[in-house]
Amino acid sequence: MNQRSAEARQQSADYDRRTAEAIKTIMQQDSIRLKRSMIEFYDIYIRNPNIVKEDDIKFAKESTKTIIGDCKKY
Repeated sequence: MNQRSAEARQQSADYDRRTAEAIKTIMQQDSIRLKRSMIEFYDIYIRNPNIVKEDDIKFAKESTKTIIGDCKKY
């Protein structure tokens, strides 16, 4: 019985470790995604401000809010 309890605790610790690693990876990917999208949008605007429409700006703002919200969750 003690062995089963020890195995269950070990398995739980392994799950907790994997969960923490997955959350860390997600946070890193969200940060990278946010940075890349902001840079890409900025570069497009700098190259030719006339091609960036109001809808594009609105979409960029909303998607950035979504990404930041995802980051806050984790």
